[in-house]
Amino acid sequence: MGRKAKYTKQQKVQACEDYLSGRKTAIQISVELNMGKRGDDRVRKWAKNYRANGHVIFDNKSTNNRYSKDFKEMIVKEYLDGLGSSCDLSAKYGILKDDTVLNWVKKYNSHRELRDYDPKPEVYMADTLKVGKEKKIEIIKYCIGHDHDYKGTAAFYGGNYAQIYSWVKKYESKGEEGLEDRRGKRKSEEQLTDLEKAQRRIAELERINRRQEMELELLKKDRAFEKTYLASLPKAKTVYLMRKQKIQDYSLIRLLHDDRKWPVKEMCSIIGINRSAYYKWKRSSPSQKQIDKQCEDERIIARIKKISDSNHSLFGTMTMYYTLRNEGYGCGHNRVYRLMCIHDIKSSYRRRSRYNYIRSVPEQTAENILNRDFGTTGPNQKWCTDVTEIKGPATGEKLYISSMIDLYDRYPVALEVSDRNDAFLANQTLDKAHETYPEATPLIHSDRGFAYTRKVYRSKLNRYNMSQSMSRISKCIDNGVCEGFQGQFKDMLFILYPKISSKDEMRAAIKGTLDYYINHYPQKRLSGKTCGQVRKESMEQKEFTQYPIVPAARYVRYWNEIEAKKKRQKEILEKK
Repeated sequence: MGRKAKYTKQQKVQACEDYLSGRKTAIQISVELNMGKRGDDRVRKWAKNYRANGHVIFDNKSTNNRYSKDFKEMIVKEYLDGLGSSCDLSAKYGILKDDTVLNWVKKYNSHRELRDYDPKPEVYMADTLKVGKEKKIEIIKYCIGHDHDYKGTAAFYGGNYAQIYSWVKKYESKGEEGLEDRRGKRKSEEQLTDLEKAQRRIAELERINRRQEMELELLKKDRAFEKTYLASLPKAKTVYLMRKQKIQDYSLIRLLHDDRKWPVKEMCSIIGINRSAYYKWKRSSPSQKQIDKQCEDERIIARIKKISDSNHSLFGTMTMYYTLRNEGYGCGHNRVYRLMCIHDIKSSYRRRSRYNYIRSVPEQTAENILNRDFGTTGPNQKWCTDVTEIKGPATGEKLYISSMIDLYDRYPVALEVSDRNDAFLANQTLDKAHETYPEATPLIHSDRGFAYTRKVYRSKLNRYNMSQSMSRISKCIDNGVCEGFQGQFKDMLFILYPKISSKDEMRAAIKGTLDYYINHYPQKRLSGKTCGQVRKESMEQKEFTQYPIVPAARYVRYWNEIEAKKKRQKEILEKK
């Protein structure tokens, strides 16, 4: 199996350069590389080896270093003659660990032979021996008689190093009884003495008692986290809370293990988590990338909260994403959704009101020329208009808003407010739009309201060289863009100004909402720009940027299913 260094050669060389040049201290480098305790000592060791041997000392090697007997004796002699410490000698000769030199000195002083290094990898990877007890004793005595030469014994008898080592240790600690294979051979009740039965019963009772105590302690704190509560939450919040709960479980296990010496394996079994997952969490530390991401999340959520507080939670995920993007924040809409979901920042819901329609007899109507073709190639080609009623939340007083919007950028070219819903309000809106854009000759689309079917309104359109289009009877979807704008506008009004107590305050709120919609409300169809930004760009250039309307997937799917049904019915009829 190949080796993978925790730190790359480039990182080590850069650390040595920084330390030796005095740009950084060893502690600073260890913190930057997240080296943990005594990381500064390792940095100093790197620097000493680098100064003595250059960058070659950090080359990644696939095998262990091999040192001859003569080389070891030379190092030991220099150490005993005082020609250098273990650190100096290991750096001088490229030995990675200081302990290696000290081990050689210890063996030499205890009159043990320093041998050539011969790893014999086949000894470690060999198959295990399947022999009887007498053969085991023979192999063990051979190993002990040859000065515990486990590798030599394994090579002679054909086993592997670990197996020979295990047999010898068991033999030396427990004698021949330690070599018996007692797996699955627990004594039955008939074979036990009275003392052994009592000891087994006491051990069982102690185990049960300890298990019950751990369950009470762990589950009392862990089960406060309700699974039914999680099921009702969005996925992003559920994942966040479950991850947070797991960290709390890991911390609880570590605390009880350190304070009461409870076994980790049993506590993990009680809570229902993997023991390997606990140890992985215990050994892990956040990477620099994770730390940077956490800092960026904190910066983004601070700005989201500030925006949400400023407009009373008007924005949803996408609108908040476009606002952040316009301000230069480098984040995706999924990240914005996750952060808003975790911190319970929600867009306010729409206020629904009942509308009583009063039927009237039209004087003059027009064809549905627009025919729900809401796309345009530039500004001032198609305008839609309508009147909506708005009621004060505190007093119940009514006002009427007449709006006219451009289908190119959803920009309100005119918006008038009145106490009465009459023909004068519609005429005033048309006059205001013509005054703002005197050279425009768009197609004006409206519903069949009484104000738009009067001959006076038609004569004004003719005087301004504008053509007229009307929705079909009881087909409000024909004027859906203007209807949607009015609903959106009223939602914004009541969210931005929730405490309106008079008509004057309502008029001021309508004016403020109009300014907010034009200058501060980004739209998805406009690539995250506000309609005010798009209007300004279109007025300053001759070629207009196109903002096509993307058809709703569910509507496309619906009509495709209708066409498929018609096609199947036609095929059935043809077969008959």
